[in-house]
Amino acid sequence: MIYLAKNAMNLQKMTFTCLLNKYVFEFITVDEFKTARGIRTSSIYSELEARGAVFGERMGWERPLYFMPHHGREDSPEQLPPLSYGRPEFFDHIEDEYLVCREGVGLIDMSSFAKFLVKGEEAIELVKLKTIRF
Repeated sequence: MIYLAKNAMNLQKMTFTCLLNKYVFEFITVDEFKTARGIRTSSIYSELEARGAVFGERMGWERPLYFMPHHGREDSPEQLPPLSYGRPEFFDHIEDEYLVCREGVGLIDMSSFAKFLVKGEEAIELVKLKTIRF
């Protein structure tokens, strides 16, 4: 497990960013850290990026905020649009994602939420008991 505070390089970058953001006027929509990005990513990060994910940082993890609909695999990674107080550019994209998940199937990467290490003689039985079986 990577503890962000134990990583000297990350701690130095995050300290600078946190102090800088302490005195910055925040936008209502989204305002992301600019430094120490890409340190903690899921195993499907590159696939999400290739499919047009626009990433945000949550507790040190890079997580997709939304996807650009017409992104090609060979296109450069998407970036957050300029911040504003009006309706954000990505509003309609998020609504489209919601409707696809509601009416079809959606895949959500939950790997940044929790990790469990299960050990012992009854570990397999416990995992079987606590997970969904189809």
